[in-house]
Amino acid sequence: MKVWEWIKKHLVLSLLLGIFGLFLAILFLDITKSFYGLSPQSLSLPRLEGGGINVNSMPQNYSYDSANRSGAVQSRLVTHEAELSLLVKNVKTTADAIVNYAGTVGGYMVNSSVSNPGESASGTVIIRVPADRLQATLGFLRQQSVQIVSESLTGDDITDQYKDIDTRLTTLNAMKKKFEAILEKATTVQDSLPIQQELFSLQDQIDQLIGQKQYLDDSIKYSKITVSLSTDELALPYASDQAWRPGVVFKEAIRSLVGTLRGLGSLAIWLGVYAVIWGPIVWLIYYKKKHKIQAKL
Repeated sequence: MKVWEWIKKHLVLSLLLGIFGLFLAILFLDITKSFYGLSPQSLSLPRLEGGGINVNSMPQNYSYDSANRSGAVQSRLVTHEAELSLLVKNVKTTADAIVNYAGTVGGYMVNSSVSNPGESASGTVIIRVPADRLQATLGFLRQQSVQIVSESLTGDDITDQYKDIDTRLTTLNAMKKKFEAILEKATTVQDSLPIQQELFSLQDQIDQLIGQKQYLDDSIKYSKITVSLSTDELALPYASDQAWRPGVVFKEAIRSLVGTLRGLGSLAIWLGVYAVIWGPIVWLIYYKKKHKIQAKL
């Protein structure tokens, strides 16, 4: 009751305090999101390289019999991806060497980025190399490092996905031929217009599946390698191969402490900048309380 009475007596001040509290809540939430990396980009769905479309998201407008799948694919089709975290002496030099090596073995660079080129530099290089040169490339990458922090190699069997695309293409092309035959018999624009629209839709689905198939072909022929580089081991991603390693836990604790201190420092800076807003409010509250105490005395 005392709080409610105070609010009724000081409506303007209560409103200002409410706005200030809301501002602090929003500020704290933003800093927390920045610290833990909760951004809209981190929540976005993964997309295939080159803008490819996931075949599983394709509209199921036309059914097909899975028992009559094409026998074009005789052997299992597997794509390979490797990820390495390397501690190196010079990030920029090593990144350039990796890109050049990929070109010499018939591969190519997908992406290369280097940050903080001065002290504690770090970077990421993504390359694709011919599948038969994957092991040789991994050997070259190991030689470029001072220490291999982590390394992983994974394979993905895409045989069924590849067959599904072939089957869908066969079905859609057959449907397209039927509509083209119907279109030839149409005598009026009114009759031909819906057929043409259906043909446009079929062709669009065919083009998407062809693009997806080309991406899969490229993934089979060229293995993807993602290399994380840094002169500071703490800046590298780490994939644990053991249940518990005290040294790694200690380093992760240091990372967390540094991140927390940075977050508190950022909060202090924001509060200092916005002191022009909350400063007068605090002073007004203090002044009124002091005035009331003096009046009672």
